[in-house]
Amino acid sequence: MERIDGLSSGVSWPIGWLASIEGPARPGEAPAGLDTERMFMDWLLCPAERKCTELRDFIGSKGDCDGDWFDVARYLNLIPESATEAERRLFICDMEAVLAIVRNELAPERQGRSRCRVERLLTNAEAVDLSSLKVLSEGLGISAARLGAAFKARTGLSFRRHLTILRVRIAVKYLSNPLRSVKKVASLAGYGDVSKLVRDFHDLLRTTPGEFQKTLARRTADDGA
Repeated sequence: MERIDGLSSGVSWPIGWLASIEGPARPGEAPAGLDTERMFMDWLLCPAERKCTELRDFIGSKGDCDGDWFDVARYLNLIPESATEAERRLFICDMEAVLAIVRNELAPERQGRSRCRVERLLTNAEAVDLSSLKVLSEGLGISAARLGAAFKARTGLSFRRHLTILRVRIAVKYLSNPLRSVKKVASLAGYGDVSKLVRDFHDLLRTTPGEFQKTLARRTADDGA
């Protein structure tokens, strides 16, 4: 299978893997016969768009778009016992952000203007400096307080937390290349100062970008062994 920056190309997750969340959340348990460790790492590192598609189809098939399928706790048993604490935390944070997007997409067609505003924030998240909700709200013709409230109401996540998770997730993608410096990664993830990346990384994952990069490198080496 072709590898790109440490990622697998063309990965497909067996329905049994996602379907395993229908039982009680028991970390480390998953259907027999599945390479859960490989699927877990590929899920962590694949593009957010792919995760959104997988979860949108999965949750949509349940016909319960206001239910507890948007509770991250329902997905904890997809985490293999071999996952490090940082990987576990990344999975949980990443699920928060992806489920926020899917929740907004699957929400009933009410509050049309609110939905459009939130979608603009979600759609432009990687392309624009979103550090100031005030600047964004002015461009959308709404107060920062109302926009922040609309965002949380439709996604279940505060805008600030969504932005932090997004930037750390982008950093993780670039850290999958062991030759890329943390300083360069910080710039690519939208940080003007590498110390801010280190701070956000530690707050979310309880590790540093450098240590996480080393872990990814070791996993990639083991994969190719």
